Amino acid sequence: MRRILFIAVHLLLIPALALSQPQSQVEELSGSIEKDLVEGILPFWMNHTVDPNGGFYGTVMNDGRSATTEKGAILNARILWTFSRAYRQYGLPIYREMADHAADYFKQHFIDRKYGGVFLTVGSEGAMLDGNKQTYANAFGIYGLSEHFRATGDMGSLEAAQGIFRTLRPRRPCPTQRRDGPSPQAGRNARHRQRLVPADVGRQPDHPV
Repeated sequence: MRRILFIAVHLLLIPALALSQPQSQVEELSGSIEKDLVEGILPFWMNHTVDPNGGFYGTVMNDGRSATTEKGAILNARILWTFSRAYRQYGLPIYREMADHAADYFKQHFIDRKYGGVFLTVGSEGAMLDGNKQTYANAFGIYGLSEHFRATGDMGSLEAAQGIFRTLRPRRPCPTQRRDGPSPQAGRNARHRQRLVPADVGRQPDHPV
């Protein structure tokens, strides 16, 4: 994860570097980052984290072995976004396959089909494990599914992203209201009550509750 963050930061810095560094150095840095992505990072996730039964393993050991553990919505949504974006960028069928694998599992197991919203974790077999519906996890669900739609035109992903958005929208909190207590479990109340992680507080527009 640190490696990915390092690359992400450098990608954001490339425009600034272009103003202060010779073009050849900027192109060299950009090429090095892209090489690391397509030859190192993406193959690692394809080779070590794909669960043939669906989704992606939640734990990978230091020796590369995958462990059958719970699966988190945030990780799976990030993987969904990554391979969707990679397919849109490079057009390789293997990236499309990975993106579809991620999208299908996310829509089938992480989304509460009855009340809406995204479960925080599911078990190794895909059943809901932690029914808390954090705003953070829901946002990543929208992020990943909307990118999958952009990359593939999958209307099911677009509709799923819109459904999550509609679940969040009615209950946006006022900036002064904190909700740091236990978040609601899956059920009727979970549809309109979303837990905010600390980073969410104070970033929402003023809205009546």
